[in-house]
Amino acid sequence: MNQRLLFLLFLISHPVAAKAGLIIKGHDTTIQVGGTTTVDFTIESDSVDFLQAINFSFGITTAGPTRLEFVSPQSDLQLLDGSYVFAGDSHAADSGFPVGFVGTAATPNDTYSGGDFTCSFFDVAVDGTAKLLVRLEVTTQTTLPLFNPVAGDTFTITMAEPNTDPFQPDFSDSFGIVVPVLPPSSTGPSSDFTATVTVVNAVNAVPEPASVLVWTLIGGLGVVAGRRRTNKQAVDLID
Repeated sequence: MNQRLLFLLFLISHPVAAKAGLIIKGHDTTIQVGGTTTVDFTIESDSVDFLQAINFSFGITTAGPTRLEFVSPQSDLQLLDGSYVFAGDSHAADSGFPVGFVGTAATPNDTYSGGDFTCSFFDVAVDGTAKLLVRLEVTTQTTLPLFNPVAGDTFTITMAEPNTDPFQPDFSDSFGIVVPVLPPSSTGPSSDFTATVTVVNAVNAVPEPASVLVWTLIGGLGVVAGRRRTNKQAVDLID
C-alpha cells in the first residue's frame, strides 16, 4: 500500500474538527450633526459556546481632522436590553458598577474599555442567535468644538482583537478557559470588529399627521366661532 493511499485513509478515519468559536460583529449607523447616537456590537456562535466573562476595548478613528467621541460616562444601555448576552445574570446590572470607562489615546474620549461577568458565576450558552455585547454611545458634540464633524464625515469604531492569553482571556467560561473568537475572514463564518458611523445633516422635526389634524380642527372651530360672533353683531345692528 503506497503512502498516498495511507494518507487518504488517515484523513477519512481522523476528520479535522470544524473551526468553531464566537462571532462578534459591529453594526454601521448614522449620526446627525450636533447629535448623539448608539453603536451596537453583537455576539453569536457558529455552533454553541459557553461564556461567563467578557472584556473588551474600543477605539474611534477618522481619516480627516474632525472628531467623534465616546460619551463620558457611558449609560451602559445594553444592561437594559433583554437581548444582552448576560441579561438577567449581569454583575454590572446587579452591582450598579459601570461596565467600563472612557479614556484618551490620541484625542480626548477616543477609547472605551470595560467588561462584565455573570452574577451566578455559571455559564450562559451562546448559539447562532445574535445577542447584544455592548451598546456604545457616541457624540458629535466634542470637547473641541472647532473639530466637530460635518455631514459626510465617517468614523470607524474598532474593537481590539480579543486577548487569548490563558491567564487573562477576554472571553472565558466558568472554568476560566479561553472561548475562541473567530477572526475576520473572507470565507466562512467570521467576526467583523468594526462599525462605521456616518454623519448626516440634522433633520428638522415635522409635525405628525395626527397633530396637524388636531390643530386644523382647532383652527376651524375658531373660524366658525368668529363667524357666529360676526353674524350676531350684524343681527343686533339690524334690530
